[in-house]
Amino acid sequence: MTAVVFLLWHQHPEDEEGKLLGVYSSRDRASARIDEAVTLPGFRRFVDAFTIDEYEVDEDHWTTGFATMDLDGEWVEDPDPSPRDSN
Repeated sequence: MTAVVFLLWHQHPEDEEGKLLGVYSSRDRASARIDEAVTLPGFRRFVDAFTIDEYEVDEDHWTTGFATMDLDGEWVEDPDPSPRDSN
């Protein structure tokens, strides 16, 4: 049987990265934390901004590379596909 954890996030509309409130052993525990968090400053103004994500433990969840945005707003992929140096 694969172990599962539940990540509780709060994504403020103006915050690109969001806040990880915790990692829980059940969806019920994560939901209980929401009930507590909505009483706190900031969180209570954005009660619809909570999400609970389910993840299997010891599984890869990001299996592709990524690109970044340069100062001109253009997406740029890694220009050097070689493995990083092992200095």
